[in-house]
Amino acid sequence: MQPPHPPKDSSSNGCIYLYDGSLEGLINAVATAIKTRAQILSIVDRLHHRPHLFCETVKLATSREQAKKLMGYLHSLDPEIAQVVVSAYLSGQPDIGLHLYHFVQRCLQIGKKVTGDYSDSSTRSLLTLHQKIHTEVHRYKGLLRFYRMDNQLLYAPFAPEYNILSLCVPHFRRRLANERWILHDLRRDLALLSDKEELKEIEIDPDFCQHVKHYGKPPKRNLAAGEKEYQQLWKTFHQSIGNTQRLNRKLQKKHIPQRYWQYLVEQQ
Repeated sequence: MQPPHPPKDSSSNGCIYLYDGSLEGLINAVATAIKTRAQILSIVDRLHHRPHLFCETVKLATSREQAKKLMGYLHSLDPEIAQVVVSAYLSGQPDIGLHLYHFVQRCLQIGKKVTGDYSDSSTRSLLTLHQKIHTEVHRYKGLLRFYRMDNQLLYAPFAPEYNILSLCVPHFRRRLANERWILHDLRRDLALLSDKEELKEIEIDPDFCQHVKHYGKPPKRNLAAGEKEYQQLWKTFHQSIGNTQRLNRKLQKKHIPQRYWQYLVEQQ
């Protein structure tokens, strides 16, 4: 990602906005910066902030009302603009706050045309990032592999590049509406349990997590009766439909990058 527009004489006049790490906190910080017309050096999660010797640091309290108002305005311009903002937050990029600040300024200048504006570096960075996140979500809709556990829960581990756990949930709530299942982001140690009507964040046993991270699958002792055999059937089916004479690893890696393979049953 390209660096945001640097402010003039940032060593003496700029300030850093610190927010609480939430989406509402980030949007509120952007809204505050625009409202006050402050010269912003950075907008960062206060947990990741490193003190800067030559600039003022402002710790912001989150105004959910102000954040909601700005998001409502952006959504009224174009729903995709609001999605770009959410993608920016979920990317976890360290400089995303300043990019988002410049992006919202651009929205105020040219309105919904911003979704096609690649002339501005911050706008271009966020639009490109939004597309990457959209692509990753789309891939995981087809690449997540579920295991039937001994408590009859369906469990799917993965390690996405971006924090897309919440974006994957709606698809599987529709597809597996009558099942209880867990999506487990091993990179961020986040897990969501869908218990039909209820969706909640849960903690996973650390030893279980370590096993899945190392082997790419749950321990055999935690699988439901017959699940191991179902997994083997899937592997056999995958092998039987393949044509070894036409095997093209380069093309395979292009369509399904190797970073996805660890948690694919057919690749284990």
